[in-house]
Amino acid sequence: VLLFSGIGLFTLRVAMYVKLVKNLKANSSLYSTSKRANCIYPIRFTSIGGPAFATGLVNPVIWLTPDMKNREELNSVIEHELTHLQQGDIYWTWLICAIESVFWWNPICLKLARLAKEQLELSCDEKCMRKLKGKYQLDLASLLLSEHEKKSKNNFFTPLF
Repeated sequence: VLLFSGIGLFTLRVAMYVKLVKNLKANSSLYSTSKRANCIYPIRFTSIGGPAFATGLVNPVIWLTPDMKNREELNSVIEHELTHLQQGDIYWTWLICAIESVFWWNPICLKLARLAKEQLELSCDEKCMRKLKGKYQLDLASLLLSEHEKKSKNNFFTPLF
């Protein structure tokens, strides 16, 4: 019963992913890739989702938010997502998702899935740091600080600690 419910959960996650990608395509605009000669994947701007992510098992796409268009960190963000695609992280993420869904009842599998996702991110960051040197670190710090600033802008209460 647990196994079949896990398979059902994975099927639901796949259906939600397909719906999300269709929604992203309908509510996005294409970025001129002539500015990025080494990027073989299309780059699209959408207000749905996080600041940047990549999708597509068959037709990979890099998705960015419109506010990234004029940011100094744009090249680092594109390089990060491009590295995910070049490493095949999308395939690994789907494998992790399948295992996580099928064995949703096993806390060890859930912990290992979370660690595997973290490892994919760290591996990508490491390759970007080697390629872009100190610029990547500065751009990443700048992005994190700007996201923190957005979240804490309307926070009038400051905790004691």
